[in-house]
Amino acid sequence: MGTTYASIHILGSDPVIFSPYLFESWSFGWQTMVPSEETRTILTNPELSVKVARKLSKDLKKTVLWYFLFDEDEISFALFVDGKQAAVYNYNHNYTPDKGLSKIPALIGLGESYRKRLAKIIACTDAALQTQLLEEYFGVKLLLFPEMLGEDPNCAVCSKSSTLFDQYDTENRVPTGKKAPIQVRQVFELDGVLSDADWHKKYHQEEGYLWVFRKHYWLYAWEKATGAKETAMCFRDGKLSFISDEEMLRDGADKRYNETRRKDPLFEQLFFPDRIQFSESAPEPYSGITLKLPRSFYGLGFDRKGRFFVFNEANCFALINENGKMLAKQHVKGDIIDHDGDYLLTWEEKWDTVNLNGKPFPKRWYGIIRGYQLFDK
Repeated sequence: MGTTYASIHILGSDPVIFSPYLFESWSFGWQTMVPSEETRTILTNPELSVKVARKLSKDLKKTVLWYFLFDEDEISFALFVDGKQAAVYNYNHNYTPDKGLSKIPALIGLGESYRKRLAKIIACTDAALQTQLLEEYFGVKLLLFPEMLGEDPNCAVCSKSSTLFDQYDTENRVPTGKKAPIQVRQVFELDGVLSDADWHKKYHQEEGYLWVFRKHYWLYAWEKATGAKETAMCFRDGKLSFISDEEMLRDGADKRYNETRRKDPLFEQLFFPDRIQFSESAPEPYSGITLKLPRSFYGLGFDRKGRFFVFNEANCFALINENGKMLAKQHVKGDIIDHDGDYLLTWEEKWDTVNLNGKPFPKRWYGIIRGYQLFDK
């Protein structure tokens, strides 16, 4: 296991007197808890260190910054104001959501322009570089060990700057829209609702469900309503085509729930933390590697040229290389629900409403289904 360590910093230039811990002001505007053998138990324990940070904020009525590096590869940080958590960024965001990140510039006395800069820093997938960018952003040394102070006391000195960030931002600008090397065009659109075939009662029998695990197969209905007629469909080669129930069930029916049959044979999504594990049969240079994903993105699949795409819940998809760097990014209408080679399938939720006592009232739940084609510029 790699390095796991925390640091605690109090915002302000006034010396910290009423505290059981020793603080030093190595960076302008911050008081940092001195890392030592006495505080090692605290600073190597995430639960304990965050409790200490919260209590210091409450007792001293100050803003306190808590930073934590986990296994040398993931970071978290939080700001406490008067003992309450005002903002948090958590590497394990699937279980502990981020909170209040847009408030951070105001909490530490920075302008609104710093909100966009922080968002770009959070998108960085390299923990060491991300830590350096945050140190430059907050103007305080975040990763500090007792051994470092013993060798060079000046290593704790840090100040606000944008030098490293400007270089990082220039090197990591992602082409999007018409400037991107990957373009997208809509190839079809129809009204209706698509649902996962494996969850629907259409295939329920007395002895259990006939689970349908075949990729790209859906049940289509004009609207989402009890008793709505549903028809089997398949998404392939950029088309959403009606198929028979027999074709839907062919080679896909199983009375036992077998999750492995749902997995893509080329990659597996790992959610703690966000990673993609590629199989040996994946196209080069992805074959056999583990790839850290951009934050809040999930694996989508390979196009017909062997390039890997990811997507998020903001209707965005992106091309990434074997190092996790985004090479192109585009947006589509609706949630991305399926992918087949150079084609995407999306669904956008819609509601019809009626006027009831002067207020809109939901009448019908349906949606718009769209197909998109990816192509090189």
